[in-house]
Amino acid sequence: MVNEWEELARKQDAKDMAAKYSEQCIFLSQEKGLLSGRDAVEQAYSEWFAAGQADVDVTILDGGTMGTDYEWLLEEFKFYNNNQEIIYSTRALVVFKRVNGGMQTYLKAEMRY
Repeated sequence: MVNEWEELARKQDAKDMAAKYSEQCIFLSQEKGLLSGRDAVEQAYSEWFAAGQADVDVTILDGGTMGTDYEWLLEEFKFYNNNQEIIYSTRALVVFKRVNGGMQTYLKAEMRY
């Protein structure tokens, strides 16, 4: 899922990225605050892409399961502008929920450092 997310980010595809989130998702971002729902996530990604934050590297730092319905990852993101300057780095806790045989992002909390 992470590789697919990175590819969608490189394509600046906010709609398809948001489709990876559940309708009732919660997204906590230091930049955007608390976002609720897929439409809000799509809007945020659209704004980030418009600001030139499409080039991203993702590193998985840790992960695991929570019962049978949830999985979690601790990710590190580094965003670039024109493949040179790091705009910012952030870490995120992402919780995925099993939905119809697949996984959707249920909760995402980012912290910039």
